[in-house]
Amino acid sequence: MRKLEGVVGFVAVVEAGAISEAARRLHLSKSVVSERLADLEKILWERPC
Repeated sequence: MRKLEGVVGFVAVVEAGAISEAARRLHLSKSVVSERLADLEKILWERPC
């Protein structure tokens, strides 16, 4: 679920052009959207074991 939330946040930011607008569209705070983006970044940079 973490990945999906991060991807949804990422797409929203790209479409909106800004984290604040994406947060408004998703009915979330800017900090939640930022946190989801940070989580997605961590997931994408993890190396498989």
